[in-house]
Formats: sequence, C-alpha cells, structure tokens
Amino acid sequence: MNNLTQRSYWIIGLVIAVITTYWSSYHIPLIFDDLATVSDNTTIRHLNKLGTIFAYPEGIVLAWRPFANFTYALSFAISGTAPWSYHIFDMLLHTSTSIVLFYIIKKTLRFKINSVNENDATLIAGATTLIWAVHPILTNTVVYISQRTESLMALFYLLTLLFFINAITLKKIHWYVLAFLTCFLGTLSKEVIVTAPVIALLYDRTFISGSFKQALNKNKYIYLILISTWVSIGILIKSLKTQAVGYTTNVNWFEYALTETKAIFTYLKLSVFPYPLIFDRGPVFLHSINEAFIYILITGILVSYTIWALIKKPTLGFLCSWFLIILSPTSSIIPIAEEPIAENRLYLPSIAVICLIVFYLYKIIGSKKTTYVCLLLAIIYSTISIHRISDYITGFSIWNDTVIKAPDNPRAHNNLGLMWEREKHQPNKALLEYNEALRLDPLSIEPRNNRSVLISQLPGHINEAINEYELILKKYPNYAEVHNNIALLLAHEPSRQTEALAHYERAIKLKPLRPDLYTNYAGLLRQIPGREKDAIIACQKAIDLEPNNVTSLNNMAVLLANNGHIADAEKYYRKALSIKPDAGDTYFNLGNLLMNIPSQKNEAIENYIQSIKYNPSNAEAEYNLANLYASIPTQKNEAILHFEKAIKINPNHSGAHNNLAILLATIPERTNEAIFHYRETIRLIPDSFGPHYNLGTELMKISDNNQEAIKELKIALKLNPDFKAAQDALNQIYNRKEKH
Repeated sequence: MNNLTQRSYWIIGLVIAVITTYWSSYHIPLIFDDLATVSDNTTIRHLNKLGTIFAYPEGIVLAWRPFANFTYALSFAISGTAPWSYHIFDMLLHTSTSIVLFYIIKKTLRFKINSVNENDATLIAGATTLIWAVHPILTNTVVYISQRTESLMALFYLLTLLFFINAITLKKIHWYVLAFLTCFLGTLSKEVIVTAPVIALLYDRTFISGSFKQALNKNKYIYLILISTWVSIGILIKSLKTQAVGYTTNVNWFEYALTETKAIFTYLKLSVFPYPLIFDRGPVFLHSINEAFIYILITGILVSYTIWALIKKPTLGFLCSWFLIILSPTSSIIPIAEEPIAENRLYLPSIAVICLIVFYLYKIIGSKKTTYVCLLLAIIYSTISIHRISDYITGFSIWNDTVIKAPDNPRAHNNLGLMWEREKHQPNKALLEYNEALRLDPLSIEPRNNRSVLISQLPGHINEAINEYELILKKYPNYAEVHNNIALLLAHEPSRQTEALAHYERAIKLKPLRPDLYTNYAGLLRQIPGREKDAIIACQKAIDLEPNNVTSLNNMAVLLANNGHIADAEKYYRKALSIKPDAGDTYFNLGNLLMNIPSQKNEAIENYIQSIKYNPSNAEAEYNLANLYASIPTQKNEAILHFEKAIKINPNHSGAHNNLAILLATIPERTNEAIFHYRETIRLIPDSFGPHYNLGTELMKISDNNQEAIKELKIALKLNPDFKAAQDALNQIYNRKEKH
C-alpha cells in the first residue's frame, strides 16, 4: 500500500470514528452555561450586526471571545436556539482539529526521527490521532456547546503550529501570514493560545533548529509575529473579571496553587484512565500542604523530569512541556474560583500523553501489533465516549451523574434542584437539593435564590420569599436576578409597586442586555396610570434586543391596542404569528383586537378558531367566538355549540351561561334549558339585575301564576329600581291574576 493510500485510509477512518462516536450528541439540549452562551446571549441574534457580535459583552457574564461569539451567531442564524446546528458545527470542528493533528505528527516524525519510515510515520500519526479523537476525556469539550471556545482555540493553535512549521522550513511569505492569522483568531477564541509562541519555539529547538540560539537567530521574525498577538489577548483579557478569574476573587492564590497540583495529577490519570468523568467538579480546594503533599511531590517530579528531558531527551522533553505549558494558564497561581479542575482543559494537553503511549508501543512491539493495539484501544475509548455522551442527553441526567460522582459540589446540587423543577416537576425534591447546596456552601447565592423562587410559588409563602430576597440583596446588592425576582412579587401588591419599579430599574442597570427584564418592567408600567408610554418604550427595548421574541411582540401589541393604536397592534400580532404560527394565545389576542371592528368580524372568527386549535382549553376563546356567531342570524346553532364548549371548560363562566340562556330562550322547545342557565348565571353573579329579569320573564312563559317569576322580577327591581321593563313584567303578571 503506497503512503498516499494509507494516509487517505487513516483520514477517512478518523472522520468515520468521530461521526460514529459523536453522532448522538445531535440531541443534547442546552445545558448550564449554554443558556448564557446561546439562549440569553442577545449579541448573536443578528449575523449582519458584526459590531454587536464582536463588542465587549457588557452586562453579560461571558468572557470576551469575539470570534467564538461569531461562530455562535452562525449557528443561531441556522437554527436559532435549537441546539442541533451547534452540535453539528462542534463535531465538524473536532474532526478538522483531528485532521490537522494528524498532519503535524506525521510531519514531525519525518523531521526528527529518522528511524521511522514514511509508512510507519503515517501509522503512528493515524493511531495517535484516532485514539485522541475518540478519547472520553474530550467528550465534555465536544458535546458541551459552551466549550466550543476550547475546541475552536485548539484548531487555531494546531493550525498556527502547522503554518509555523511550513513558514520556517519553506520560507514562503503566505505561511507567515497564515501563522499570524490563525494565532490571532485563536486569541479571539480563548486565552490559552497565549502559550502558542512558546510551544512554537520549543518545537523549532527540538525538531528543526536544534537549539534555542539557532531557532531565535534563524526565525526571529516569525516569533515577533506570533508574540504580537499577545496585544489582543491583553485587550480581551479584561473581561475575565466577570469570570471569577484572578486575584479579585475570594480564592487565595496559595490554596489555588495547591489545588492545581491535584489538578495535574488528575489530568494525567484521566488521559490514560478516563474515570470518573465529571461534568463539574465544583469549587473544591485544598487548603494546606498536608492535604496536597502527595500531589506536590508528583508535580515536582514531573516538572523536574521535564527540565531534565529537555536537556537530555529533547523529544520527550517537548511532549512533557506541551502538557505542562498548555495547562499553565489555568493550572498555576492565578485563581479560577469557580472551577479549579475541569476536563475541557485537557483537550490539547492530552495529545502529549497519547503520543508517548503510541510511540513507545511502536518502539516495543512494532508497527503491526501497534496497529492492532491502537485500534482496540480506540474502540474501547469510543464505546466509553458514546456511553458518556448519553449522560448529557438531558439536563437532569448530567447533573444527577455529577451529584453521584461529586456529592460535595454545591453547584451540582443546585443545578440538580433546577432540573427536578423544570424537567421532573418535583418541587419537593428540588427543595431538598437546594437545601443540600446551602448546607455545603451557606454563602452560595444561586441555591438561595432558586429556593426563594420555589417558595414564592407555594400558597401563602410570598412574604417569606420576599424576606429571603431582601436578605440576599443586603449581602449581594448587585445580583440582577434577585432584583428581578423580588420585583415580580412586589408588583402584585399595589402598595409596593414603587419598590418593584426600583428593583426592575436596578436589574436593568446591572444587566442592560437582558430583554426579559424590560418585558417585566413594561408589564408593571402598563398597570400604573400615566406610565403607558414608558411601558411602550421598555417593551420596544426588549424587542430591539430580541426582535423575534413572541412574548415581547405580544406585549407590545397589547400596549398599543390599549392606547388606541389598533393598526400598529395588529402588525405586531401578525409578526408574532409569522415567527410562531402555532401560538394559540397570539391568535386569541388578535381575535380580541378585531372582534369589535365590523369589517373584520370574519377575520376575528378565524383567529379564534386557530386559537382553539392550538389551545383547546381556552374558555374565553370559545366564549368570544360564540358571541361573534351569535351576532350572525344564520349562525345561532354554532353560537350555542361554542357557549356550551366554554361552559364545559369552565363551568363557572357566568357570561357563557347568561348568553347561552338568551339564545336558548328564543327556541320554544328549549325553554327549560334557558331557565337552567339563567339560574346558573344568578348563582355566579347574584347581584346582577339582568339575569334575574331574564329568568323572571322566562318563567312567565310556563305559568300565568308563577311566584318564582314574581320573586325574580322583584329582585331585579330591588337591584335596579329604575328598571321599567321589570316593573312592566310584574304588572303583566298582576293583571293576569286579576282577570282570573
């Protein structure tokens, strides 16, 4: 088999292996940070607004990674917040990275290791890349949408290295340009690429120039080009203050450094034996040298061995350095408070471990046996990866798995609580998880907030929830979510609406790009006399941030209709329906808007029919539709049918009972039914004089001497003494009595 054919087989095999392993990720929903990255990220809504996509993420708890954000905008343009296009993109991204890695390893083997022939170089490159591509440790990076920043940076990291190799060996200007561009795009994806120029120098020294001095003398310009990308990192890194990164966090640098010695040991173990894989290990730290002693020892040995190997065995030293240097931005003394150990950070470093395993297998057992062993290992890893991916299939499954494996992680308990609420609809179990999260970390805000939200939904517990929110805000006054939540509760109390407005305004100041805050604010403003125009302005802001949000469009239509702007309101309803054509509530609202316009009566009827189609439990839609049919002389039977449906849905609908009785009263053989529905109306609204009068007149039809008719007519007169028709009916009964 010639080398070209062998190379093609390996690349085809890589593609098939990645697709086979990751195909099921197509169904994985948005999880955890994906909500902030995708569904709550208003900057990705419009692909043509590049300024917004690349701008500093004010008010959003996202790092400033502009090119990664651009790729999210591409995915959003394809499928909105539906995750399938994001997962396909990530699968293609991982496949591309694997192919680039294959070419780098193959090229490297032919540079330095002369004992490896062309075919064997292809074998080692293919086997290494295959094992890496299906390795279970990478599943978190590939299937968790928010980790696209890691895989995107990794692709640019490897492309930078490949183009760097071509630049210093082929001396063509376009390779220099490509090396700079890919390194620059990497800086716009994730900060770890800051290490790329260092890795490039080590690569040059190890495999091409032979010494640092020679490397710097021969290729100083390419290093200056790559180092120039650090300027962009310096600018972009200011967003890390929103990521609980750096010395402004509550984590002591010394404790973080101790914990990272454990992280390095964990990463080494997982690179070979990928168990247990944990979605979120949580903010769990080592606090003393005694706790960290064994990990300090292992890390010290690894660092010392790396330094020795760089001098005595440069190839081995390069691989060890690759592992440590790429990890250094996250595994050093700069605290990452929320997640000191994370599997996604192994995406690139794990390559070094797999390279060592495959190369030493090749040296010990030869190419043929290495092929079989590596294929077997790839099958095992792929099987484990497929099983691991199944843990991500729902939010509940991944957080339940996390709690089982990391029971001391308060964030895992908090998020499992959310899943008990949202996916399993079991609030009691959710409450248990929130309480456990608070037991583990009494100062944690999220579970306290979530518990308060849950409590507020229980009858009679609103004041308790308000008090809980107030306690949170005393300690964390800049927590926008709590300001929003307490405002939602206060808005229902007329005496505290001013407080509610203040909380909404504070939340909007803290999170100016969250459309739901403006929507809630507008909802309260429209209840306050004289604030209708302010409500429209707030609602328009929500629409500007998220133009295709059906709820905001509906709210704007309601506001405009209430202020007499009927034509504009209709436009907003129709736009909402163009986005969500199965929105029953929107059809209902549009029907309400049109039903009082004589020329639009048929259009209103059609909208009510559509509303009922998509929301068959809407009694008001049935009632309004019946009223419209009742106004058409030929549609009396249709009107009766829909009044009856409204009553079936809501037996206490007084209007439906009354109007149905009025229609039935016109049909002689259905008088008794009319009487029944008038009585039901009176049961529901006893202080309304009309139903008493109607019942009295209906009873007059079945008896000339009806005491009940007299009684109802007298009640009608008592409720409305000026009601002449009731007095005339009574006089008619009395006249009949005198004649008899």
